[in-house]
Amino acid sequence: SHLGQSRAARPLPFGRAYCLFSWGANSYGQLGQGHAIDSGRPAAVSLASGISDCTSGIISNTDLEAKLESTSGDVLDMSSGQTSVSTSGQASVSTSGQTSVSTSGQASVSTSGQTSVSTSGQTSVSTSGQTSVFTSGKTSMSTSGQASVSTSGQTSMSTSGLTSVFTSGQTSMSTSGQAPVSTSGQTSVSTSGQASVSTSGQTSVSTSGQASVSTSGQTSVSTSGQTSVSTSGQTSVSTSGQTSVSTSGQTSVFTSGKTSMSTSGQASVSTSGQTSMSTSGLTSVFTSGQTSMSTSGQAPVSTSGQTSVSTSGQASVSTSGQTSVSTSGQASVSTSGQTSVSTSGQTSVSTSGQTSVSTSGQTSMSTSGQTSVSTSGQTSVSTSGQTSVSTSGQTSVSTSGQASVSTSGQTFGSISVVIGGGHSIILGGELRTPLSCGWDQCGQAGGSGGLLFAPAPSLAAAPRIVAASAGWDFSLLLDADARLWALGNNSRGQCGLGGGGGARVCRQPALVPIPAEVGDEGIAVCAAGMRHGVACTRRLGRVVTWGCGRRGQLGRSGGPEPGLVESLSEPAVAAAAGTGHTAVLTAGPGRLFVWGDNRHGQCGRPPELGIAFDRPVPLGALAADGAEQTADQGAEQTADPIVSLHSGWSHLLLLTCSGRLLSWGRRDLGQLGRSGDAWRPLPVATPAGWRVLQAASGSEHSACLVTAGAKRLLLCWGWNEHGICGADSDAEFLPEPRPVARIPADPAAVFAGGGCTFALLSEHQGEPDFELVGNSV
Repeated sequence: SHLGQSRAARPLPFGRAYCLFSWGANSYGQLGQGHAIDSGRPAAVSLASGISDCTSGIISNTDLEAKLESTSGDVLDMSSGQTSVSTSGQASVSTSGQTSVSTSGQASVSTSGQTSVSTSGQTSVSTSGQTSVFTSGKTSMSTSGQASVSTSGQTSMSTSGLTSVFTSGQTSMSTSGQAPVSTSGQTSVSTSGQASVSTSGQTSVSTSGQASVSTSGQTSVSTSGQTSVSTSGQTSVSTSGQTSVSTSGQTSVFTSGKTSMSTSGQASVSTSGQTSMSTSGLTSVFTSGQTSMSTSGQAPVSTSGQTSVSTSGQASVSTSGQTSVSTSGQASVSTSGQTSVSTSGQTSVSTSGQTSVSTSGQTSMSTSGQTSVSTSGQTSVSTSGQTSVSTSGQTSVSTSGQASVSTSGQTFGSISVVIGGGHSIILGGELRTPLSCGWDQCGQAGGSGGLLFAPAPSLAAAPRIVAASAGWDFSLLLDADARLWALGNNSRGQCGLGGGGGARVCRQPALVPIPAEVGDEGIAVCAAGMRHGVACTRRLGRVVTWGCGRRGQLGRSGGPEPGLVESLSEPAVAAAAGTGHTAVLTAGPGRLFVWGDNRHGQCGRPPELGIAFDRPVPLGALAADGAEQTADQGAEQTADPIVSLHSGWSHLLLLTCSGRLLSWGRRDLGQLGRSGDAWRPLPVATPAGWRVLQAASGSEHSACLVTAGAKRLLLCWGWNEHGICGADSDAEFLPEPRPVARIPADPAAVFAGGGCTFALLSEHQGEPDFELVGNSV
């Protein structure tokens, strides 16, 4: 939504009507309002042109039009639409009941082989941030009842082999922070009754061999801090009745061989401090009734061999801290009834072998932070009832093996906007093809040149685009098959064709030639700087850069052709880029690296230590309250994981899981929205008591969406010429956040770019569209 980071869509609820507004500089028609007049007051984007050619079911809502009769834009009714699935091989999509799929950020769904997605009842899948779902082989996901999966932050799901997930009853899974989930071998998760799993922080669950988790009755598992559970051999956990397990501090459980645990009646296990449990041989755990497990501190969970967890009734699993779930061999998790899984912090679920997750009833899964789900072997996900999947941040789901995904019913979507130096691209929601407007001199908007004053389907000939990023006068497009395309100015090699390479202008999308050593990994993340590009591969997180490198922003030696940043050894899961700098967020502890121009402290170092760095530099302190930290201390991730990363021309923003927004870099126009050292990441001066839900960086201004209870507020600060910040002020710049004035409806999302701002507005002012889980949506 801004110079320097690719975007897909924000999660939005069912049955709401939305409209897209814009304001700021408009000399190229980039506001999409049908004219080229600057507007300091939010006005509706004109979506009428070409809508019938690229959408199905964008319907005007008369009730909303009455409420917003002072506006002249089109209204998007997200309660109708159509499901678009792109697969390679045999694919079947069937939906029964109400189904909603909403993505915010970069979202990509790619399947290879046999794929089927089947949902019965009300199903909602919502992702916010960069989201990619890749399935290879046979994959099946089926939902019965009410099911909701929501992730916030960077999320990636990868399955290899045969994997199945079935949910029956009400099931909710929510993760906040970095949460990779990967399965290898045969794994099945089944819940019966009400089940809730919530993790906050870094959580790790690893199983090797055959693993099955089944709960009966009311079950709650909650961990806070770092939690690790490791089992080796055949492991089965069954609970019946009321059971509660709570641990605080560092907790580790290791079992080797056959293990079983059984409880009947009300059972409660609570640990505080550093706890370690290790079993060798035959172990089994069975609980009957209401069961609750809660851990606080560091808690790793890993199983090897056959593992089974079964819950019946109400089950809740909640972890706080770093969480990782990894299974190797056969693993099954089955829940029946209401099930909720919520994780906050860095979460990783990895299964190897055959994996099956089955839920029946109402199911919801929500993750906040960096989340990665990876399965290897046969994988199937099946839910019955009302199902909702929502992710916020960067999310990727990848499956390898046989995959089948089928959905049926009504499909909902949401809108995202990416904005370059003078052009805008609108994608997602019910748009079958992206719409573009604004400056098209080099073909960056996909048109025939000149200016496009109203959004038009100029990119209709491109492959199915699931995410995009816009530079000064070029665009990057990520398709459903994880391929990266570029169009626009290539005079500096920013389209990846090597400093012109015979094509100084690309008026039609051209494939970016990714280095041969990357192989067939595919691209999960892309970001466009002013005149350079960056991409992260989807499996190993390798970083590729190309284009102008005068300030060291390529992070490597060599020319403008695409090349690997070899000195970065940690896998990258997010990227952002500006005029002369590049930033990436790595997996695991979630470290942030920046390189290139440091004249304004963009690399998190005082400029007197160097005005440029041509190799990745770990970011300095991520101070909560301005406390001093050294750069080396800041290289280690704090307990508040990063949810999203944003870059303007010369300043950067990062949003943490707790809702803190930090800024650093250039500040001469108020871009940072705070006082203090410009080079040091410090909190933006947002109103006390308000939590930041989403952020966006324009060229030299910033914006964020904040919430307090049922209230939401849209704030802007920085460069305010042309009315860019939408505030009731004629000042050239605003040094601190100011509310955007005269918004006719409730803000649901904000996007910013070169001298202008877009916002998605909802029909119900003051009423929240989503439930907050930590900072997940």
